[in-house]
Amino acid sequence: MASVYYPFHDISHKEFNEVLNSLLQRLPQNTHVIMGADINAKLGRQDCDKLQPVQNTHGTYLLSLYLSNGLQVENTLFATPNHYTFTNINDGEQKMINIFANSH
Repeated sequence: MASVYYPFHDISHKEFNEVLNSLLQRLPQNTHVIMGADINAKLGRQDCDKLQPVQNTHGTYLLSLYLSNGLQVENTLFATPNHYTFTNINDGEQKMINIFANSH
């Protein structure tokens, strides 16, 4: 089990993903991973077999990292009307940036 806070800036975010990937690669093969994270990224939402893409660059890196390590973001599998964890003060955009990832 892990709790992680992703940096906001592009270079730091990318470097953090590289370190996290290195750590995940070192885990024994049958390790069950549960990770709570403040991802500072936009992801899509999955309805059945379709992914509704709304990711930004950070989200694209994050999804690639998670998928390559057998992780899925649990929050994207369930409808969460009017549930947001962040509101941008500049444009009022609301989004969920706190997620739970799980190995499958």
